[in-house]
Amino acid sequence: MERPSPAGLLQPNVWQHVAMTYDKSSGLSRLFLNGAEVAAANVGSFTPLTSYDLHLGYRPTPGPNTYRGLLEEIALYNRALTSNEIRAVYLANSAGASRFRWVVSSSRR
Repeated sequence: MERPSPAGLLQPNVWQHVAMTYDKSSGLSRLFLNGAEVAAANVGSFTPLTSYDLHLGYRPTPGPNTYRGLLEEIALYNRALTSNEIRAVYLANSAGASRFRWVVSSSRR
């Protein structure tokens, strides 16, 4: 089911809503742009390592690995949101404020 995203999908100097989901039980990862799914791939079932720092817009490896732009309203969830939930978040944000709230919990303490 792999569908690579088309080149030039993201536009410079324009706010865009980008979301990615990963469902461990199915191994499916999906990419959304402005509330619509634009790519999907089965990446297999794995447990992401969470003992390291989480970097957003930066990769701590040699070379130019810094994102030059702005990030806003970053959210992490303990499950893969559905297509309808991703669309609802996008539509709420386009109105200027998110009316949707999800509880994020963790079994780690």
